Amino acid sequence: MVGIIIAVSVAALVALLLVMAFRGRAATGLGALHSERLHDWEKNLSEQHEEALLHGIEAFRDRGHDLLLHHEGGKLDVLEPPMVVSLYALTDAFGRKGSSEAAVGEILGGWAAEPAPGAALHLARDPQVGKIAPRVLSAIEPARAEIPAIDNANVDELRGTLELGLRVDGRSNTVVVDLARADGEIKAKQDAGDETPWNDLVRAELRSAVMRDRDGVLWMRTPTAEERATAVRILDR
Repeated sequence: MVGIIIAVSVAALVALLLVMAFRGRAATGLGALHSERLHDWEKNLSEQHEEALLHGIEAFRDRGHDLLLHHEGGKLDVLEPPMVVSLYALTDAFGRKGSSEAAVGEILGGWAAEPAPGAALHLARDPQVGKIAPRVLSAIEPARAEIPAIDNANVDELRGTLELGLRVDGRSNTVVVDLARADGEIKAKQDAGDETPWNDLVRAELRSAVMRDRDGVLWMRTPTAEERATAVRILDR
């Protein structure tokens, strides 16, 4: 019984830390969803349709899906289930379904049940990225000072993700990589007998993630060749 109580307490603490980490970022959180009318993902929406979209997101959130909306990054970070949603993909799907508030819940509920390539990236509930995360940080930290196209670059060990926000030729885009999945791919190669040095395997796995559309990576909008190349420059260290 003591073990069960401790396990539940630890799980609750992890959830609380995740929520606190979310709310410490530049994003719109609980009870504060609002239109900014400044970013590309919302420019094709009328004010009425954006209001319906945001109300639909609030309703989804209020059904037990704690989340943060990142206006500038064009994404939703959802805590339960752990996933990242592209606001560009959401607004496109919202328009196809008639731009109603109810449609938002249907779309997000469907994506919560099943990953949607190019739209929703599911994350591990207990990501083990203690080894790979510092390696990735060592690549992106110097890049922040050297590559002006970087709007933001960070590793979230609680979520198990790498996030790169880019501004190339005046256009913003964000890519999120599931580091837990990348680490799993690397371990599978090692278990299969690949003797490539670990650092080289990490570099190759991350290059492959941002250069091709594949499981474990989500660009918030379809990337240009230059955006992909910029992401590789950041990670190829």
